[in-house]
Amino acid sequence: MTPAPTVAPNTAAGEGRTRNHQAPGVGLPFPPPVLYQVTQIANSNVIMSNQLPAQTIWGFDGISPGPTYVAQYNTPILVRNFNNLPANNGGFGKNSVSC
Repeated sequence: MTPAPTVAPNTAAGEGRTRNHQAPGVGLPFPPPVLYQVTQIANSNVIMSNQLPAQTIWGFDGISPGPTYVAQYNTPILVRNFNNLPANNGGFGKNSVSC
């Protein structure tokens, strides 16, 4: 992953978190052994139903619903989300992501 994950927030690279990762304090490895990265983007000409015209969706790597993260107890993971949604939303919706 670029930039590589760090324990402290990397706000210069656009990270939104404000606190250090909790993993090292409880004895878990950092960076964790499993890393996921998704980008929220607009995808046009998506057919959601054969009864509807093609439309633009905001999805995870252009798909909706988003990916399924596979995790196991006691195995730390890190999910990095990038928001590349358009600034101009056409007057509907908010171009932010909640997970």
